[in-house]
Amino acid sequence: MQREIHHHSIVFWGAIVVLASAFLYSTASAGVRASATFTPACKSAAGGQLLRDAEFNPDGMSATWQNDPIVDKNGVVRKQANIYIATVNPLNGTINASAAQVVSGTNPAPLEATLNGPEWGCAAGLCSIYFNSYTTDGTNVRLAKLSHTMSGSWQVSFLPSANGKSTAYPTQNVSMSGPVLLNYFNTTGSFATHNFSIFGSFAWRADTNTPTDKIIPNATEGHWVPGTQKLVLKNLITPPSGAPYDQVVLYDTTTGQSSVVADHLEVSGPEVSPGAWLAPEVGGAPLVLMQENTLSGSGQTIVIYKQNADGSWSVYNTITPPDPAFPAFWLPEPVVFKGHSYLTFSAFQGESGTLVTGGSEIWLVSVDPTLPQVVHKVSIDYDANQISVKNDTETLPILAGTKLLVYYVDGGTNTVAPDLKTCDSGL
Repeated sequence: MQREIHHHSIVFWGAIVVLASAFLYSTASAGVRASATFTPACKSAAGGQLLRDAEFNPDGMSATWQNDPIVDKNGVVRKQANIYIATVNPLNGTINASAAQVVSGTNPAPLEATLNGPEWGCAAGLCSIYFNSYTTDGTNVRLAKLSHTMSGSWQVSFLPSANGKSTAYPTQNVSMSGPVLLNYFNTTGSFATHNFSIFGSFAWRADTNTPTDKIIPNATEGHWVPGTQKLVLKNLITPPSGAPYDQVVLYDTTTGQSSVVADHLEVSGPEVSPGAWLAPEVGGAPLVLMQENTLSGSGQTIVIYKQNADGSWSVYNTITPPDPAFPAFWLPEPVVFKGHSYLTFSAFQGESGTLVTGGSEIWLVSVDPTLPQVVHKVSIDYDANQISVKNDTETLPILAGTKLLVYYVDGGTNTVAPDLKTCDSGL
């Protein structure tokens, strides 16, 4: 998963958590809203190995991740990192990390610099892996790909005209002839001078031999709507007078048409990307979510929007923090399971400026406002005295689609080692 950047004692780079110290344990406040009949159950997802930003193949039971290179004080890579691919047990969801295929020659750049690890991109029944590799001279990054060969091996290639472009978010639309990528266009600086940054413009391109990077003006965050060629974007609008504000837009890359979902949102607080998915609750049309601050500034809400018959957008549902002691949301992720939509997210103890602070919990909630709400705290704290930092949720159906698991990275505590966890969703 795939998103934002902020730096602090708790450091987030996109979906990546740079693990930090845990926080003193405090019991949840009164008013916790959770399903009374659900008890969380978690275990190590990869035999005790910490896999950061592992991504699951939507077309099969496998996962991919990377490690980080060893780099000296001058930014020179002394030991290259690798991309790993492993099978996932379809009965219990564990990742067979100890028998992972190691793909050498990939030379992936550090997660903390590029904000994202390898991602699956799928089209026409085939899935490839896209990632950020160092350029030949080692000073910047380029877009790269692993393709599955007929012999079952993985072949490394570097995309054309891809130097200085990073963080590919590919489509996963099997009806397309090839994936389309959303990426940061024109990175700046250099690893050698310690001022590398991915923050150029957003652009999208088809994965072809002669791609054209199509820059998206004003966009600062974005994601594909799964199963489509539409993007949900957060634009930063700077008017001639007055304060800048955020705008959420649904943009169709095939027609060039866009629709404003929400406008004049406050530019403050922990800022994350909008998300969208094709929701069965509205007949398979997109629902769009945006994490927004409350008017009091004391916490956050996740606002979900639907499109009306006249093309306008209105609020479909508003998700509030299930536990008042953890009022700050981070990285809500939608998932559809057995014909219903749910969100998974981290909830932190606080926020300070653009940062989330304190320890965190992982929650799963249902979206449909016409049904009794499912509210499951799926994470567990393994240290009775400290709350760990938990983040980067992923979901995976197992047992032929009859059970849903939730994965998250647990930053550990003074007494408990960091780990990738897999948990029962209760669904």
